[in-house]
Amino acid sequence: MKDKKKDKFLSDLLGYSSYNINSKNEINHFRKINNNFLLILKTSNHLSTEDCKNFDIKMRSKLITFKKKILKNKKFDFECRFAQKKDINSIIKICKENPYGSRFEKDPFISHKFLMNYRSIWLKNFFKKKRGDYLIIAKKKNIILGFMLLIKEKKNLRIDQILVRNKFKRKGVAKTLINYSSDYFSNNYNEIIAGTYDHNLTAKKLYKRLNFKREKRIKYIYHLYPKNYN
Repeated sequence: MKDKKKDKFLSDLLGYSSYNINSKNEINHFRKINNNFLLILKTSNHLSTEDCKNFDIKMRSKLITFKKKILKNKKFDFECRFAQKKDINSIIKICKENPYGSRFEKDPFISHKFLMNYRSIWLKNFFKKKRGDYLIIAKKKNIILGFMLLIKEKKNLRIDQILVRNKFKRKGVAKTLINYSSDYFSNNYNEIIAGTYDHNLTAKKLYKRLNFKREKRIKYIYHLYPKNYN
């Protein structure tokens, strides 16, 4: 069972095993593992220290979901197109400019090296056909300003990553990427879904400004480590 819940992407990057679970009732299934590992719980319920006596909670966060109907929208401040392999170096550079905004930065056991590299590898996996369905870039002349990675979820699209070069933040790049995607896919999909963590104030403000509706349902995310972690 533990092998089925193993997160290979995170395990390879961290250098030790990482597992995903969806219920606090599954925690005890991992109590006899002797090696260092990370247990990631994603649940609709709060977790107390009594629920995980053999583990330390090193990160608590809330995942908030926003949704918006996909409609025709021609309000583009920049040119957009689908990403090509020749764009990968520019995309990786943008990733390295944006190490923060995720739950990982709140975990004291996650290294700065991990934060600087995980999004780059994430995006490289798109070009290996391992992650995401559409990758769209915004550009000005020959300069890539930002990108958005989308995942198909039945008749909806989920924003998997949306990042902008530091020099061009707050200039309408993210808005353009979302508007372009909404316009392009208006005949194929119903909604754009975006998830962000509660501490990412910039992302929350962006989605509210673009008239995304916040879902009432909240997902609680916990990073658990065995008490003998070293």
